[in-house]
Amino acid sequence: MNKKNIFSILLIFWGALFCLLHFGGKARTLIFMANAAETTGYVQNVDTRTWHSRHSSRIKTVTTDHFLTVAYQINGVDYTTSFPTGSFGISEGKPVTVYYKKANPAKAVTNLHLQTELHYMYPLMLGLGILFLFTDKP
Repeated sequence: MNKKNIFSILLIFWGALFCLLHFGGKARTLIFMANAAETTGYVQNVDTRTWHSRHSSRIKTVTTDHFLTVAYQINGVDYTTSFPTGSFGISEGKPVTVYYKKANPAKAVTNLHLQTELHYMYPLMLGLGILFLFTDKP
């Protein structure tokens, strides 16, 4: 096995692993939603965080993360849930559907949990690994 094949297999492994983790999280959310009660919550806070990192004197990476806080009420008790989201635009005060467990209303997800996007790098890693593996010419 040559170095190109090892590199291809590593790309396939890591790309597939991260894709599976992403889709597994979505599946877990869907299962939670199917067995949960519903209520309406409202976006309470939209927090955008920007991270700057410098890899060398010329290469600089800027990453922007969006975090939402959603407030909801169950039987007169106020709850909040916070989570990272994709880069879609959403404003404070927007109504969202909240899915919660009746036994533990503090444990909740929203319909916005399903809107997070798969980072483009993971399918790209998977595809390049497959491409490199099968285009190996002696």
